Amino acid sequence: MTTDRYNAFAVALHWAMAVAIIGMLIGGFVMTSELLDKSQRFTMIQWHKALGVLMLLAIAARLVLRLATHPPALPNYMMGWERTAAGLGHIALYALMLIMPITGWLMVSSSQYGLPTLVFGWFTWPHLPGVAADDAVNGAAKALHYYAAFAFIAVIASHLAGTVKHIWMDGHALLYRMWFDTPKRALLGLGGVAASVLALAVLPLGGAASVSTPSLNAPAVSVADAAPGAYVVDYGASTVSFSGIHAGDQFRGTFSEWSADIQFDPGALADSRADIRFALSSASTGNPFYDGTLPESDWFDIANHPEGRFAATSVVAGDQDGTFIMEGDLTLRGKSLPLRLPFTYDVVEDGTAIVKGSVIADRLAYGIGENSDATAEWVSQEITIDIDIRAARQSDDESDLSS
Repeated sequence: MTTDRYNAFAVALHWAMAVAIIGMLIGGFVMTSELLDKSQRFTMIQWHKALGVLMLLAIAARLVLRLATHPPALPNYMMGWERTAAGLGHIALYALMLIMPITGWLMVSSSQYGLPTLVFGWFTWPHLPGVAADDAVNGAAKALHYYAAFAFIAVIASHLAGTVKHIWMDGHALLYRMWFDTPKRALLGLGGVAASVLALAVLPLGGAASVSTPSLNAPAVSVADAAPGAYVVDYGASTVSFSGIHAGDQFRGTFSEWSADIQFDPGALADSRADIRFALSSASTGNPFYDGTLPESDWFDIANHPEGRFAATSVVAGDQDGTFIMEGDLTLRGKSLPLRLPFTYDVVEDGTAIVKGSVIADRLAYGIGENSDATAEWVSQEITIDIDIRAARQSDDESDLSS
């Protein structure tokens, strides 16, 4: 059976993509504007990347649909040159719908920043292989992406002009071919597009690489004060966190997997020590864009260095009562550098020992982000590391201090 209309799914996909393409073109120019602050630009770029992936999947679906079905024939009243122009226009539209997301994908894959593409928390879109941090490829992709945007605008304008000509000048209701004939078909078409998007969301389309990291077993954390007895850490009430500035905004992250072995007695500082380990893969800031970037090779590089560690070999008294300084080494990305961690020690009425410390580390000294942000244009060079450890007294007759 032949028809002079496109089916409901094709109509819904056409209009959904039309809205998305126009929005992407506008957003692409807006996000490069100097009127936006860095935080807004960063967010818009991440959304642009995610929508670009969906656009690539949508055009792939549209091409499959076009090959699997026969579109309605052009109206008999169209002249030969109009048919040729319509055919060439559609070829240009399909070509640009592929060129734009593919060049964008190539830009992201070859960028020095190496940021992952997170598609609204559904999945992580992989980078193209073999082009990482390639400035030549990145420059070519940027140029093609930029000029293709103007070509896209010109082709869309000519497409709209042709439609207007047929409706207003020729008096033919050509638009009905790409519109719903009944409300029911509209709902079916839109529902089909929505279902397709949801289906894509659960497919394993290049999800984030899974890196196996050793589990950090929580060892005994004993904090001995002047009185006999030991303390065991309360991991639920304790935190190891980090914070800094990104694009002018404050961020804070925590490690959900960490362990500590602390021997401390204010009256016997010579015998005191500390060993704090944290699984870098467990870092979370609550921002999916940040969390997707941290495991990358230019940042924490968890594939090769899954663990961070602060090992204090000595503890000295601070300038004020109840203040102390741990002296040791902080190890990140396989590099160990000396660090002095000032901290306070207090025992509250219920016997809980509270150890709080804060220190500023230079991320570039450890090679963190040195390729993608060596000048600290986006992420602050100084990163604050905080510890807040709560430990409860264990009864003297308990010899097992494991937690």
